[in-house]
Amino acid sequence: MKLRNIVVGMLVLGLAAPASAAYGTQMNHKAAVAGSGSSNGCAASSISTTAMGNSYTSGSDNQTCWFNRIALGGSMAMDLGRVQNKASGVKTNNKILNIRNAAFSADVAVAKDWAAHFTMNMYQDNAYANAAHTSTLTATVDEAWVYYRDATAPVYFKLGKMFVDFGSYTNPYTAMPSLNQMTTQFDANALQLGWSGDQGFDASVLAMLIDTTTAGTVQKHAVGANASYHGELQKGVNVSANIGVINDVRGIYSAAGNVSGAATDRHDLGETFWVTGLTVERKSALTGALNIDFEGFNGYVNYVHAPELVAATVNTKLNVWGFGVGYTTTVNVPMHFNFGYEKTNANSKAIFAAKNHISASVTADVVKNVSVGVSWNKYEHFTTNTDITALLATAEVSF
Repeated sequence: MKLRNIVVGMLVLGLAAPASAAYGTQMNHKAAVAGSGSSNGCAASSISTTAMGNSYTSGSDNQTCWFNRIALGGSMAMDLGRVQNKASGVKTNNKILNIRNAAFSADVAVAKDWAAHFTMNMYQDNAYANAAHTSTLTATVDEAWVYYRDATAPVYFKLGKMFVDFGSYTNPYTAMPSLNQMTTQFDANALQLGWSGDQGFDASVLAMLIDTTTAGTVQKHAVGANASYHGELQKGVNVSANIGVINDVRGIYSAAGNVSGAATDRHDLGETFWVTGLTVERKSALTGALNIDFEGFNGYVNYVHAPELVAATVNTKLNVWGFGVGYTTTVNVPMHFNFGYEKTNANSKAIFAAKNHISASVTADVVKNVSVGVSWNKYEHFTTNTDITALLATAEVSF
């Protein structure tokens, strides 16, 4: 079976930290606050995992609670369609019928103010590495962390393997990898100390252990920080904004080059997009995003920047920006329409291969926890006459 790891939805995502929210079964990469729980006092259940650069959440409205302490969530997604690869003008077409991924998560209220979170994802390894889009289905533990928050104070901490809070990922590209996520998202063993206030302001700092080589044999300490705001600007107008920094971009770059079964943290997120095999220096990176919602309409802008990543080598800076618009309405069932555009500046072309990304989609929440949709994506690369185009019908079921 030919497999392509393309995540369903095409939903423009909102931002909140540390908990996130969005319509349907989708949200950004930040895990729900374990232990914040449903009304029955159980730990909140939500899939919060990544495959090929795409984030999704399922089971977020699951109220099943075992022993008043354990909540479970999961999802399964499928794609049907056509993918065209064009390399230096030569086209290759492939039809796709793909069980894209299956994911499972558990949240456990361990004790008062303490909770634990676990996510396992089955993903398609190597899906972008060849024109036929063949791949191997692999299972990995994406997140395993413990969480503490004093109910009387706005501070919290997380410890374990987690997706690093670097960027908000407010984009509609959940049916194929976004350039924003491809240049920012990764997971690591980390300690996160955070503050989540009642006025919509949130902030955290992280200390983490990152891989600095694609083989994962050399690890270094790194730090990061982020701050965000989410709230109602005026009646009916909701705004969210996020800014994040990390002091060592090698954790992202090395993950992009991980192509073996022994290095599965990023699931080959960057094989088609990053130029691998370079010696990247320790450099800081910055990302920011702004999202506005008004009566069903949504708009966002985001930006990623890093200075020259390869010593004395031109066009190895990282500058990626994007914008998107979306509209949600109800025509018998909730429906979501989205369009997005992302652009990589030319001064990044020696380290990042993708020049731009255009996406359009429509999805419908046909019944509770079941969504179907159609999406169209096109990536143009800096190499002349080289691009990827995909037209897909998608379906996802969650619990």
